[in-house]
Amino acid sequence: MAKTLVIIPTYNERENIAKLVESVTGQNLGLDILVVDDGNDGTDQLILELQKTRENLFLIHRSGKGGRGSAVIEGLKYGLEKNYDFLVEMDADFSHDPQALGELLAKAAPDTVVIGSRYMRGSKIVGWPLSRRIFSKFANFYASVVLGLGYSDYTNGYRVYPAALVRKLDLNAIRAKGYIVLSELSFALSKVGAEFAEVPIVFVNRARGVSNFSLKEIKEAFLSVVKVRFAGKWLELLVLVLLSLSFFVGLAHALPLTNVISDESPNVGGVLRALENKTVLPAVGDVPYATVTYLLSYVFVAAYLALAWPFFGFDLAALKEQVVDNLSSVYLVTRGSSAVLAIIAAALLYKFSRRASITVLVMTSIIVTAMFRTTKVWVLTTVLTLASLYYLYAAITAKSRRAIFWSILFAALSLANFPFNFYAVGLAVAVLLFVFRRERQFYGVIFKSALAGTAVVAAVTAMNWQNILDQVATILSSPAAGGIDLGGTLASFWLYLKRTVLMFPFLLMPLLFTRGIRDRVLFWLSLLYLAVYLAAISIVAPWVSSVDPFLRYLVPVAFFLGLILASLEFRWNKILAVSAALSFLVYALTLCYLARPTTYNLAADWAAESLNSERVIIVNDVSRLQFPLNAKSAALLEERFCSTRCRQTIERNLGADFASLVVDARRKREDFDLPAQYYLFTNEPRPTHAKQIFGSAAPGEHFSMDNKLGLYFDFDYYRLKNLGEAIYVYEID
Repeated sequence: MAKTLVIIPTYNERENIAKLVESVTGQNLGLDILVVDDGNDGTDQLILELQKTRENLFLIHRSGKGGRGSAVIEGLKYGLEKNYDFLVEMDADFSHDPQALGELLAKAAPDTVVIGSRYMRGSKIVGWPLSRRIFSKFANFYASVVLGLGYSDYTNGYRVYPAALVRKLDLNAIRAKGYIVLSELSFALSKVGAEFAEVPIVFVNRARGVSNFSLKEIKEAFLSVVKVRFAGKWLELLVLVLLSLSFFVGLAHALPLTNVISDESPNVGGVLRALENKTVLPAVGDVPYATVTYLLSYVFVAAYLALAWPFFGFDLAALKEQVVDNLSSVYLVTRGSSAVLAIIAAALLYKFSRRASITVLVMTSIIVTAMFRTTKVWVLTTVLTLASLYYLYAAITAKSRRAIFWSILFAALSLANFPFNFYAVGLAVAVLLFVFRRERQFYGVIFKSALAGTAVVAAVTAMNWQNILDQVATILSSPAAGGIDLGGTLASFWLYLKRTVLMFPFLLMPLLFTRGIRDRVLFWLSLLYLAVYLAAISIVAPWVSSVDPFLRYLVPVAFFLGLILASLEFRWNKILAVSAALSFLVYALTLCYLARPTTYNLAADWAAESLNSERVIIVNDVSRLQFPLNAKSAALLEERFCSTRCRQTIERNLGADFASLVVDARRKREDFDLPAQYYLFTNEPRPTHAKQIFGSAAPGEHFSMDNKLGLYFDFDYYRLKNLGEAIYVYEID
């Protein structure tokens, strides 16, 4: 029978300790008990008295309050010295039920740390206020993100440690105090090969005595988790912090011209109109797709307006007027949500790979850099897919029911956001059914999770039914809807492979130095997702006939390639760092481009300064280009294009300082008879009897967020001055 020691740290626990010793002994498990006491309430004297009748009870009394962490370490050292096989730690206040000891020890193994969990199926917390529950949930989430050890309860000190693993540690090097020793011990044990298993427990708030958990310990715990995770890796931490901060650089790309990036207006105009109508539901035609992205933008914009409201004296009319006059500030808020999503994506990548270089390689690729400075549908969809894949990996490796649920739910959310992402749901469910085909106990949770995912998709679809129906109809009307042309699909697949090489050379370069597969589960999962994604996009979007357009379709490929790298070992260890450094150089250049005015901004600013006259008509044929809108120009717009800002311009005579009349493709069909006219072009032939008076770029240059931006071997990219189309102004004689 395994020799087991129960370590109980105490500080002024006289009211509880005698009853606890009796309860532990009463389990009849042959356990020895060690009390490590720091208190001054006579707990030690009570233990000495109890020792007279109990041979299995031992005491270490320390002067002063050394802290729970050091008490546990002291107990572990004692257990190793006395040659115990397993070492149990538990609290003295009955929050850890002694009756759960048998179940914990039943799972004990020489290579497995067993944790009593408050956050898995079958567990329960009794007597905690809501604030304590929220704090504990947040602390666990924080620790799981930073440490990523794959279990659910990082902050509960009811655990069984195998002495064989603890002997491999330098316990003197573990210096954490308080409850943070749990994280440091677990992380250190993971480095020497520990597996982790959990048992659901009923956690009861202390009925007697006073809690010894202080605010100071809370602060130290949050800081110490980072110290534990990045001990000896401060350079990696610095790189990740700087990378995360850089996600907020370039968000103002092309502002205040708010239509330079397509797909963004639903996340601002649609949200503002919904807020104005006191509803969450988008109006028909406002949000053609990306409903979950719209909802995320709704939260960010609503929070922004709530924070701004007091600065306008709680006057909604004044706040509305400010928003209408400064729409670019709201666009900046929604793009801020994408920066937050970029940080989440980087955190998930780092949890997978444990290598900052892989995170840098993915997040600094040109197309990822460009898209994550927008609120286009690919941003949130990709992050949700990555989260689904993360939990799918956890479900397979840890056989976690909780991970099964989250994998399917995140896949369902990605589908709800973008109908194309049906592949993510199909893959998650199919892989789970295949992996657990001989373990029928998991069928129930897979089925229930699929039902929950279906309910989520149905709920989101119901919010935006007509618009989503139109989107699905568009997908179904693609050439693939009439049957798959094998030859055309293979040609499309080959083109997407070529684009992958041109778009992700630094992610592909380390593959030349591969030595073998480090993590087979991650390798095959990532490769499967990559292959299925490329096949799906080749079938659904076969119209792409050259490498330039629709580069955003390959944003998810960057993440799948990064995960493949995370699963491999390399002959030359520095190859990832070298590739990341090269990628970062191009990233820095891209950020410089994003921080500069675009060609659209240059043309608009030039026209505002040089063409500001009542005698001038500006005929704007560049769809992305916007001019200051005055009342007479707004009055020319068709009614369907005249939304809140347009109506406010007419009613309040806004933009009067820009006198020119601007007409574009949204205008009503009318004739204009004024002495002088100016046409704005991209690369169209020069009009007859026209003289060029302005040019924003050289012919052939066209690097916008929506087209062309993302190719490393288009060397025009490296000599750009500004992003955007080549725009020319011609004066008609």
